[in-house]
Amino acid sequence: MYTVSGGEGLVKKTKDKKKVEFNLKEELNQADFRICNTHIAWNGRFFAIGLVSQQKSLFGIYSFDKANCSFQLVKWESKFSFSNFYVDDHLTTVMFLSRSQRALDYNFLLWRFDTSKLDERHLQRLDN
Repeated sequence: MYTVSGGEGLVKKTKDKKKVEFNLKEELNQADFRICNTHIAWNGRFFAIGLVSQQKSLFGIYSFDKANCSFQLVKWESKFSFSNFYVDDHLTTVMFLSRSQRALDYNFLLWRFDTSKLDERHLQRLDN
């Protein structure tokens, strides 16, 4: 699993952890990235953006706070090589179009939400 937070990368292995240097600002300055696609979730709380260059592809998911009109990075992924991406309205399924534009790579995004502050009755109502 590759996660990026606060400009650092962390590669998690089963037995040991290895830190990887990753600075997003440096990466963006070194390559000529362009925005290939964007998508906003149906609830307006999250959005996805794809950046591509000659050598690299970046897929990012951000959260949006309507009250403060601010956004925050949730996750950057750089392990997929794509020329464009397509995502459903709930940001649960992502299809990456290969650089040759001859293959689609299907991926599922699994979301984890903090439900510790919700009571059981409210959670049951959400499930129905």
